[in-house]
Amino acid sequence: MFVVDRIVGGVPYIIQAKFKGVTNTGTIDFYEYVTMSPPDEVFRNKLLEFCRAQVGSRYSFLTILSIAFDIVSWNWVPAVMNSYRQSWICSGLVCEGMRYGGWLHPWVNLYLVTPQQAYDVLAKG
Repeated sequence: MFVVDRIVGGVPYIIQAKFKGVTNTGTIDFYEYVTMSPPDEVFRNKLLEFCRAQVGSRYSFLTILSIAFDIVSWNWVPAVMNSYRQSWICSGLVCEGMRYGGWLHPWVNLYLVTPQQAYDVLAKG
C-alpha cells in the first residue's frame, strides 16, 4: 500500500514503507497496483501530513518477525512489534495515516491488517 503525495510532470510521487524504510519517490516498484481515493471522511491534508512526517522511518526484518510472532502467539502475550523502535509496514502506514486523517475503522491492530484486507474494506465504501 502507498499514498500518492503529489504528481509532478505526470509522475506520481508516492509515500510507501518498503525495505529501505518509508520513502517519498517518483517511482512505483515492479508490482501492479490499484489506486483508490481515501474514504470521504478522511481529511487528505491530514493524511499527507502524517505520511510525510513518517518519511525516513525504518522498515526492518525485525518488524516482520515481531508481527509474525504476534500473529502466532496467544492474545494474552504482550505484543512485541514496534517495541524496540518506530518502524512501519506498508498497510500499517497507510491505515494509520487515514486514521490520523479522520477515518475510524475498528481494526484490532493495524499491523495485522494485510493490504488485501484494507482494500476489501475501502472497496465497500
